[in-house]
Amino acid sequence: MHSAAPPVLRGPVRDPAGSVSLVLVGLSLLLAASFLPTVTTPLGGNALIAAAPPAGVGSASGALGVRSGSAHLFPIRPSGASAAAVAPSGNQTCNPQTQCGPLLYNGGPVMHDPRVVLVFWQPNGTTYENATSDPYAIQPSSANFRSIMRGFFVSANGSYWIGIAQQYTDSLGPPGTSVSVWGSLVDSHAFPCGACGNSTPLEDSQVQSEVQRLITDNRTPTGTNVEYFVFLPLNVHECLGSNCSFTSFCAYHSDFVDAAGAPVIYAVMPDVGTNFPACASFSDTAYPYGPNGDQVADWELNVVSHEFMESITDPEPSSGWVAASGYEIGDICAWVWTAPPSYQDFTDFVLDGHPYFLQPEWSNSANNCQQEPLPSPAVPSFTVHLPSAVAIGRTADVFVNATVTGGTADWGNVSVEFPSEPPLSSISIVAAGTTFPVSTVVSTGQGVTGCYSLCAASASAPMVVAEATGWPATREYSLEVALSLPTVGSFPLYVKAVAASGPSEFATNWGPTGTNLTDGLHENVSSYRFDVVGSGYYPVDFNESGLSSDTLWSLGWNGQNYSTTAANLTVDAKNGTYPYAVASAGWTASPPNGTLTVQGAGIAQSISFTRVLYPVTVTETGLPNGTRWWFNVTGGGSFSTVGSSIVLSEPNGSYAFQTKSANATYVFTSAASFTVNGGALDLPLPFHPFEYSVKATASGAPSGTEWWWNVSGAPSLHTNGTSLALSVPSGTYSYLAHSVDAALRDVTGAFRVQGAPAAVTISFVPETFPVTFDEIGLPTGSMWWTNLSSARPTGASTTVSLPNGSYSFSAGSANSSFAAPPGRCVVSGGPETVSIDFSLVTFSVVIDERGLPSGTNWSVTLGGGSESSTSGSLTFQEPNGSDGFAVGKVPGYVASPSSGRANVSGGPVEITVVFARSTTPAGGEWLGLGGYSLDLFLVLGAVVLAAGVIALARRQRRDPASRPPVR
Repeated sequence: MHSAAPPVLRGPVRDPAGSVSLVLVGLSLLLAASFLPTVTTPLGGNALIAAAPPAGVGSASGALGVRSGSAHLFPIRPSGASAAAVAPSGNQTCNPQTQCGPLLYNGGPVMHDPRVVLVFWQPNGTTYENATSDPYAIQPSSANFRSIMRGFFVSANGSYWIGIAQQYTDSLGPPGTSVSVWGSLVDSHAFPCGACGNSTPLEDSQVQSEVQRLITDNRTPTGTNVEYFVFLPLNVHECLGSNCSFTSFCAYHSDFVDAAGAPVIYAVMPDVGTNFPACASFSDTAYPYGPNGDQVADWELNVVSHEFMESITDPEPSSGWVAASGYEIGDICAWVWTAPPSYQDFTDFVLDGHPYFLQPEWSNSANNCQQEPLPSPAVPSFTVHLPSAVAIGRTADVFVNATVTGGTADWGNVSVEFPSEPPLSSISIVAAGTTFPVSTVVSTGQGVTGCYSLCAASASAPMVVAEATGWPATREYSLEVALSLPTVGSFPLYVKAVAASGPSEFATNWGPTGTNLTDGLHENVSSYRFDVVGSGYYPVDFNESGLSSDTLWSLGWNGQNYSTTAANLTVDAKNGTYPYAVASAGWTASPPNGTLTVQGAGIAQSISFTRVLYPVTVTETGLPNGTRWWFNVTGGGSFSTVGSSIVLSEPNGSYAFQTKSANATYVFTSAASFTVNGGALDLPLPFHPFEYSVKATASGAPSGTEWWWNVSGAPSLHTNGTSLALSVPSGTYSYLAHSVDAALRDVTGAFRVQGAPAAVTISFVPETFPVTFDEIGLPTGSMWWTNLSSARPTGASTTVSLPNGSYSFSAGSANSSFAAPPGRCVVSGGPETVSIDFSLVTFSVVIDERGLPSGTNWSVTLGGGSESSTSGSLTFQEPNGSDGFAVGKVPGYVASPSSGRANVSGGPVEITVVFARSTTPAGGEWLGLGGYSLDLFLVLGAVVLAAGVIALARRQRRDPASRPPVR
């Protein structure tokens, strides 16, 4: 149904909380993982994961409100609907073949490159799921819900499901089968309607504003190839005019054109968990969890698939493919499934290894609801079994066995024809089985009444004896024609198998060799001779019992082979003894062979058949020990065990089956059929854990550097971007990240996947190489170090690891008497060795002389070394410590001090030596004077003498009596 166009918004749309942050990653990487991760930013922000806009897809900007298109609603499920299609109104049963189809083209576009942007509008405090107490179900979460939604679109890419839409073309051709997830957005901005309940629901215009805001802020793509799926949380209601979620519709898709003139396609997806009876595939009590172990998400996917397929074929409702009734491709088959699901198996689609339960879609080609597109018609092949000769007056059986080969045909026919009218006395048609319709057409002839339109055309017009039409797929069919001819002779007949529709293939002309000269519609034609002989032949009747209806059995008789699905097979034979053998595939005949003797009368032979059963051993692999699993044979039994194997007994044939594990985290992804062909069969049943997306983000490498990510048990991945993604089941995984840049060190680590997508951060750091420092010159036992290393004892090397580069270094020692000069080392992709040369630290000891005449040579001995000079000072270099010194003799002079000690303590030392003239005679010394010069003593004596004279004079003045008399 269609609603009136919603109100048009005018003026710019603003986001009061700010713009949406955008994070881009390569789309090819998102599709390598199977599932696309969602990034959620805190504090009401958004993060979009997307690829560059596709070619030819615009990026909308500006204000919303040029035009709003009409919306197409998906009505709620009618009460009790389970296996019959319903009209979109929700209250009327729809017979697809007479009331609903076909879809008609209205001139609008289809999606040639379907791309989706997933918008999870989830304000803080809202969720998509409720917790469950079911021990077999995955504990639901919003993250798991989002992952399953994204996973469906990834799985749909290139699938047989998406191929159904290819029959609906526009002027540019059919829709594309490649589906891309352009981006996934978790938007935590608050709703304009608060909690958005029944009394104050969210409105369509507000959804449009949300989509427009995201487009404007993020420059996300627009156009008829891009669809925005807006997922609303649990218990949030939305209305489009008077139609509201869960009372009128489950979802809808619509479009609008923004101010920039770009079309915007969008779908509104309320959460089906809000009202299970209205929009769930089946009631929540019938099956408590879906194919992916998540009831809400699995049921939501049925609605998603409905809207997506309708958008592909009619993105701007209703300008594309729509039935005269207004139904779109999904409406005609809404709430229809090919078979009611069972508790053990709730899957009818497996896309890219992932199970889904989805409705079929309408197919104009099949004139019915289909799960996959019809293949090209296959060309049937056939064999014809004729008796070598038929006695006159006897009925001959012409048996045609047709097999569809080279593909699958859903319709076709086999006919037996005569190029001219034989003199038939009678003709009858036996349809070998009733699995396909048979229409009988006979010609006017002797003993036959009625006329087919071709019978009187000309002698060359074929007489169509029988047609078998409407075959199902790939199997054998039988057609038996009983002829009775009253005339002896040889008659031509033709058998034709075709896979084309319409009556024109029978309006054929036959050349002289029986070649079909007309349109050649996918057909095979062969010609045969039919001989009628005279009397002397007697009927030999073989009567079987035990075979199932329509089962083919064969008779080998006298070198000829005959086959039939009837209970009786008659051959004509002259008198004699004849060997025979009977057989039917998958059955045991009793007797299987023997001889029969014809003696002037007909004879009969009874053959009983019993079914041969063969063991079929079904063995599961991959499930945890003790897990219960089911194996249900379509049309057969249902089996269950907690062991590893189930043994069946089945006759020859092909069988479809369903399987399911009680552990919903494991899925079966192989072909669901097996064939028994004359022997025991071992059928492996591999279960695989459900896989989750793991995204690795690398940092530290220069932009554009190629790097590899090798995860244990997973294929090696590489990129020159910043992220890689893969899908793995729950478990713990080790990994190695390696860069093509040799200057970067490999990164190893591990991560754990536990029922949800995971993220891995890889930090590349530069590769380091050993740099060895060797010490030289220190006394034994001295500790030493560099500023790039720790302390080491003397004589030992120290090694550090450094990345490529040039490094300045200095060295020191606990023995402060020794020092090494600073240096520089260069690391360039390999190890380096550097020598640290320590040497003794000395200080200046300066000895200054005073008193010597200029140019006089003098000397000093200090610390075992002697120096001499004619200048005023001598300089020695001495380490810390105390060393004695002695001043050399200078003739005629005495040094003071003439010896002593020089005490060096971390700095220079200065000593002054004073020279005084000596009184010692030249060439010797006064004995007993201790080396002092004679001059000194003479001076001292003169002083003493003068002192005595003065003293005597004083005394004489004081004591006149003592004076000598004056004379």
